[in-house]
Amino acid sequence: MAGGPPTNEEIRAAQADVGCKVKTGLVSVWSAAEKRIQESAVRAHPKVFEALKAAKDRQSESAHAIIAGAR
Repeated sequence: MAGGPPTNEEIRAAQADVGCKVKTGLVSVWSAAEKRIQESAVRAHPKVFEALKAAKDRQSESAHAIIAGAR
């Protein structure tokens, strides 16, 4: 990995990349596709995601208790 500021060529390439993504709507299309994939996975395996949410909630509750106790 090279250090230092970006070259003019790198800046032009980045600008072209962003311009292409904006022109084609890539980010919104990609986001919508990812959302469909994720929702499908949740519908296909609801018990797994319920268990993951319960574990996350327990971790969050523990973190809150630790923070409250540190005050």
